[in-house]
Amino acid sequence: MPKRGSPTPSPPPPAGPEPERDGAGRSAIAAILHRLNGGLNNAALAFELSRRTSADTDAERTLARGIAGVEQASRAATLLAWIIDPATTRPVSAIGPYADDVVDILRGHARRIGATVDAAVSAIPETCTTPAATAEALLSGFIALERASTLSSPSKQSPPERQ
Repeated sequence: MPKRGSPTPSPPPPAGPEPERDGAGRSAIAAILHRLNGGLNNAALAFELSRRTSADTDAERTLARGIAGVEQASRAATLLAWIIDPATTRPVSAIGPYADDVVDILRGHARRIGATVDAAVSAIPETCTTPAATAEALLSGFIALERASTLSSPSKQSPPERQ
């Protein structure tokens, strides 16, 4: 028991979710789902066009674009799994394309919220060596972008305190 007049010890921080991290997680999931949807839409369109193309070279090129859309959607689904459970197993393919996807997702989010992406984003591919590191890089990037956006936007800053 503290002595009379001594400061009361502060209570321990509450256990549970971290609001900033939870918000970044929700934003990251939304961005990943947007990318997954875009990849599938691109694939569907390319496959439909490849059936209607008369020239073989055009059909092959269009089909390759469709396959690229499927690959993008597949990587987005894997990133989603890593955000939900970073202990998810490592993919059979190289992890590099996933890191590149993280950079693309962060750049797209930065454009949407009017934030600038600093040079740290270019270092992400080297730090993403495991699924957990890739998921962490994405979440950390969203947190940093949201902070930068909040600091640079007068409408998002808290109003000055009255004296």
